[in-house]
Amino acid sequence: MIPSFVSSIGNSAFQNCNTLENAYFYGHAPLTFGTNVFTGTASGFTIYYLPVRVGWSSPTWNGYPTATFSAIFALTLEAGIGGNIIRGSSDAYQVGQEINLTAAPDRGYRFSHWETSGYGEFDDIKNAVAVFTMPAEDTTVKAIFELIPPEGSWQDEGNFDTSWYNASSAAFVLSTPEQLAGLARLVNDGNDFSAKTVSLNADIVLSNYNWVPIGTQTDGVTRPFAGTFNGQDHIIIGLFINSTDGHQGLFRYNTGTIRNVGITIGNISGSESTAAIAGHNTGLVQNCYNMATITSTGRAGGIVGDNDSGGVIENCFNTGNISGKDYLGGIAGYNNSSRGVIRNCYNTGNIRSDGKYSGGIVGFNDGGLLNGCYWMKNGIINTFVLSKLTIATLNRCNIIQATW
Repeated sequence: MIPSFVSSIGNSAFQNCNTLENAYFYGHAPLTFGTNVFTGTASGFTIYYLPVRVGWSSPTWNGYPTATFSAIFALTLEAGIGGNIIRGSSDAYQVGQEINLTAAPDRGYRFSHWETSGYGEFDDIKNAVAVFTMPAEDTTVKAIFELIPPEGSWQDEGNFDTSWYNASSAAFVLSTPEQLAGLARLVNDGNDFSAKTVSLNADIVLSNYNWVPIGTQTDGVTRPFAGTFNGQDHIIIGLFINSTDGHQGLFRYNTGTIRNVGITIGNISGSESTAAIAGHNTGLVQNCYNMATITSTGRAGGIVGDNDSGGVIENCFNTGNISGKDYLGGIAGYNNSSRGVIRNCYNTGNIRSDGKYSGGIVGFNDGGLLNGCYWMKNGIINTFVLSKLTIATLNRCNIIQATW
C-alpha cells in the first residue's frame, strides 16, 4: 500500500522485489516517479489506483499495467459539547470520497473547528460547512464548539446578590450564579468567612458575564477566603476570566477549604498564578477538578496556580489544556516551600510552555511533597511529572504513555 501523502518515488525504489505482485496507490499519481521503480517485480505485476484520484492512466501508466480498485473504511462523526452535526452521517465510505459536513452550534456557543483521528483532509477545517475527503483508514471526525465569551462582569450592579448573607449565621447555601457572585463581593469587601461554611445545592452557570475571583488584594492588603466552600459535587459551567492581573481562578486567594466542586467549561486567562480553582492557595483544596482552558504568563495550574506555605491539594484532577510561559503544571504551577503538599492527583491535559519549568503535575516544586500522583498523556511537555525539584519528597508518582 502506498499512502495518499506520497507524491514522489525515487529511482529503483522497489527494483528486484521479485515477490511484489501488486502496488496499491491511495493517492494521486506521484508527481515525481524515478526510473526502474518496479523493474524486476513478480510476473503480472500491476499498479492499482482509486478511480477518484487523478494523474493515472489505463491500461498502463509509466509502462506498468494498471487497474482500478475500491477501498471502503468507516467514518464516525461526533459532536462536542455545545452543538450537533446536522449534515453528514457515520457510515462506510470509499477512499477519496468527499463527504459534505455541516455543524450547528447551540445557543451561546459558536463553531470552533473540526478534528480528525487520522489523516483525511478538510477543504476548510475552521468552517462549519466543510468537505471532508475520506482517508485510507477508519476515522473519527469531531465538531468542536466553544462558548461565546461574555460581556460585562458579575460584579456590575444588578449582577450579584448578597441578600442571602446574615452575619449571625455560620452556614449558607447558594443556588444561583448571582449568589455566588455575591460571595465574591462580600469577600472582596473584607469578609473572609472564617469559621463559616458556604455550600452549593445546584450547578452554577456563569457564562453570562466575566467572573471576578473570590478574594482580592488592594493596596498590598490581601483579602482571602478563609472559610469552607463545599460544592457538594456540583459543577461550575462557563467560567470566563480575561484579565491581565495575576492570581486568577474561581478563587483568587484561599486560606480556608475548598472541596467537592468541578469546573467543566470555560476559558481562564491571567498573568502569573492562574488556575481554575484557586490562583493562590495556602489552605486545603480537596476533591476538585477542572476541564476548562487556562492561559497564563507563569505559575499556572489546572487546580492551583501557586500552592504556598503549607497549602494542600488532594484528590484532584485536571483534563483542561494549559498554555503559557514559565512554571506550568497540570495540577499546580508552583509548589512552594514550607511543605506544600500535592497528593492523589492526576492530569491528562496538554501543557504547552514557551519557557522553562513545565510538568505534568507541577511546573516547579520547591521543597514540597508529591505523593500518589500521575500524568497520563501521549505527548507535549518540556519535562515530566515535575521539572524542577529541590529538597522535595516524591513518592509513588508515575507517567503513563508519555512521549517527548
